[in-house]
Amino acid sequence: MRAILALDILDGAVVRAVQGEREKYRPIHEYSVVVGTSVPEEVVRVIKPKEVYVADLNRIMRTGHNAVKIRKLRALSRVLLDFGVRSLEDVQQASRISDVVILGTETASIKLIKRAAEEATKSDWWLSVSLDMVQGRVLAQDESIRNPLSLVEMLNDYPLESIIVLELRSVGTKAGVASALPLLSEVVAKSEHDVIFGGGVRSYEDIEALEKMGVSGVIVATIVHDGTIPLSVLR
Repeated sequence: MRAILALDILDGAVVRAVQGEREKYRPIHEYSVVVGTSVPEEVVRVIKPKEVYVADLNRIMRTGHNAVKIRKLRALSRVLLDFGVRSLEDVQQASRISDVVILGTETASIKLIKRAAEEATKSDWWLSVSLDMVQGRVLAQDESIRNPLSLVEMLNDYPLESIIVLELRSVGTKAGVASALPLLSEVVAKSEHDVIFGGGVRSYEDIEALEKMGVSGVIVATIVHDGTIPLSVLR
């Protein structure tokens, strides 16, 4: 099981993400019991995770970017990056500062996902697709990809490092994974790619339950910063 530390970066600082309500995000050091800083590279130096999932919130919201910070993180950990990609040029730019470029359905169209997958082999890109979920539906501009299971089957045709199921309304809540398990079970059964889950994980028991059903990785932050799980899990 891969345990991946989530880093939501806004205006150069790691923030505590809760339920996707970005206007309410606060610097992580105001909440964390394991770090006394919100500087991304310093957070990673303290926690020492093997992998990080980075969401560049400025880039996603089109209010700038945090490329310099992300480049520094890559020297410290393996970086899976949601850079708010909307074009092949965005994918190319993200690939220069990360190890895996995440195509999040919130910003990436199915047309872009197809084009990026076609380009991936010759461009030496590692790609992952994030199913950004809200109440059981995929958050997307494109109506054709709002059914998660149909999208998973479609993605089987593409060379992807993984797919991510991200429950946005559960992020930062420690709500537990029970409500997500039925869908995840179907996703794991249908997907030919590794499946990574994020959103509401509240305990090591949740991680074990996900691993037992075949989920390959888990994205965590809240249970790291409040001390619920030891840092060794991420290392």
